[in-house]
Amino acid sequence: MPFRHLLVALPGIVVVLLAGADPGEAQWRGNGPFRVPEQNPLYQRFLTPRPERAELLEPGQIEFAMRSTYSNIFEFVRTTEVAATLDTERSTTGMEVVWAPSARYEVGVRGAIVIDYGGFLDGPVQEFHDIFNLPNGNRDDVENGNVDLSLVTPGDTVFSLDEGAHLTDPVVWVAVPLLRGRRALAARVSLKLPIGSSNHSTGKTDVGVQLDGQHVFTNWAVYSGLAVSTLNAGSELDRWDKDVALTWHLGGERRIGEGWGILAQFQGSTAFLEGFGDRVLDRAPVNFGVGASGRAGSEWTWQAVFTEDIRSNSPAVDFTFDIHLSRVIGGGGG
Repeated sequence: MPFRHLLVALPGIVVVLLAGADPGEAQWRGNGPFRVPEQNPLYQRFLTPRPERAELLEPGQIEFAMRSTYSNIFEFVRTTEVAATLDTERSTTGMEVVWAPSARYEVGVRGAIVIDYGGFLDGPVQEFHDIFNLPNGNRDDVENGNVDLSLVTPGDTVFSLDEGAHLTDPVVWVAVPLLRGRRALAARVSLKLPIGSSNHSTGKTDVGVQLDGQHVFTNWAVYSGLAVSTLNAGSELDRWDKDVALTWHLGGERRIGEGWGILAQFQGSTAFLEGFGDRVLDRAPVNFGVGASGRAGSEWTWQAVFTEDIRSNSPAVDFTFDIHLSRVIGGGGG
C-alpha cells in the first residue's frame, strides 16, 4: 500500500486525539461524515468501506437509515489487453439498521438495490464539457442513453452486467467505541456476505477493519478514517485484483445554524484492481464531496452531498448525488 495514502488520512486522526479544545465548550454535536462509498461498478462488487461516524449510539438505541444515490458513470478503455466500458446511470436505494445492545458495542446490517439504466444526463454533461472546453473522455464515441457494463479480454468476457435492478451483497458489522464525546474514536469490523444477485456479487466474502475519528469544536468538526479490506474477486477478476485495499477519508464541517452544517470531504482508496495497462482502471480513485447536513430534534439526521472525481483518468465515477436520512429511537439500556 502506498505510504502517501496514510499521510493523507492520518492528520485528521491526530487532530481527533490531540486537539486541545475543551469538549465542554461546544453544545453542537456535528452531523458528519458523509457516508458514501465508491460508486465504480467494478469496485462495488467488493467490500467498499465508507466513511463512518465515530460517535456510536447510546445503549439501547436503534438507528434506521435510508440512502438514495444517483451516479453518472462513464469509463471507456481500449488497450491490446482489455476493452472496458462502464457506461450507465446508476440509482441506488439502501437501507440499514444499527443497534447498540450496550455501551460496549453496536451491531449493524445494510443492503441496497442498484438500478442501471440509460438515464438522462449524457447530453447535459457533454454540453457542460463543451461550454467550458473540457474533454469529453470518449463520450462522443458512444450513443447517449446507452448502458454498457463490460470488461472483455481477447476471447473472454470477464465482466458483464445487464441493464435493470440488482441486489448488492449485504454488509454486517460490529463497532466498539474507543473514545466518546466531542473527541470520539471508534473501531469496526465489517463483513460482506456473498448473497446478492449472481451477476453483481463476486461470490466471495470480504472483511474490513476500520478506524474512524472525530473532534467537534464549538462551530467546527473534523472527521477522518482509515480502513483495510480484503479483495476476493472470485474467478472473473482474479487476474487483476490486489490482496487488500486501503480506504481513507478526511473532511471538515462548519456549523451554520441550530443543528445544521456545511461539509467538505476528501475520500479515496488504493487501487482495487491493477495490471490493465491503463490509468482509468489502474489508478487510485479520489473523490471530493460538498454538501449540507442537519438534525431535527434528537431523532432525525439528514445529509445531502455532491461528490466529484478530482483525479482525471481514474476509476472514480464522474459524479454522485447522495441523500442520507436516519432516525434514532430508544435508549436507556445497559
